[in-house]
Amino acid sequence: ASDVYKRQDLNVQIGQLLKDLREDRGWSLREFGLVIGMNKTYLGDIELGKRNPTVRSLAKIAAGYGMTLKEFFAKMPD
Repeated sequence: ASDVYKRQDLNVQIGQLLKDLREDRGWSLREFGLVIGMNKTYLGDIELGKRNPTVRSLAKIAAGYGMTLKEFFAKMPD
């Protein structure tokens, strides 16, 4: 059960970073979703930590912010 909690915590951390990046740019979920071709509800669920995004989805999102996955994960808290 502890692995589930750790994964949820990681999803929340990833989601918060994604939300911070989006809000720093002044974009709505709808605007960003249109830019990268992803549904705003799906993006919102990722930001809330309710989804477990695939690496492919995270790469697409990171690219929308002009960064690689490596650069994205470098911004994650320790």
